[in-house]
Amino acid sequence: MGRIIDIRQFFAKYACDPDEPSVCIRFYIEDDLLAWNNGYFTYLFDNGRCIETEQQPDYEVSMSIGTLTTLMLGYKTAEKLHVMDKIQASDEAVEHLDECPLRPFIIFGIASTDLAVPVVTETYFVHLFPITGDVFLCRYFRMLSGLDSILFCRQTVSVISHRMQKR
Repeated sequence: MGRIIDIRQFFAKYACDPDEPSVCIRFYIEDDLLAWNNGYFTYLFDNGRCIETEQQPDYEVSMSIGTLTTLMLGYKTAEKLHVMDKIQASDEAVEHLDECPLRPFIIFGIASTDLAVPVVTETYFVHLFPITGDVFLCRYFRMLSGLDSILFCRQTVSVISHRMQKR
């Protein structure tokens, strides 16, 4: 779930498809919580960027800030939101909202330094030996599950069910 806090800042960083033709859209947004998000916002979507402009819009749409968030982050299509009466616009405007260039070109927050990357190097036995011992003894989990369940072949304790009859 997400929420757009500042429309101007959101559109300044929003990356749309640079290969699609440019289009100018005027959004009328209603936000009950943040007053600076209320009003008309006209944006030109061109060459992968969103530019706030004063030019005459090609399309005009009206929606709440939650609906704009749902649309721009790709949770639901404009057609579904229009059927649900969340977007007030012409059928042509709704059709264009689902098409280029408004769909996100990249997804924010997916790539970061926390994600694993492939390791392309040779392994050294000296470095692996302590790790294999640690995995075998399961020291990371603070118990010797490797010894208890693998070496000693212990079975888990089961609960005897009452009131069950064989049929």
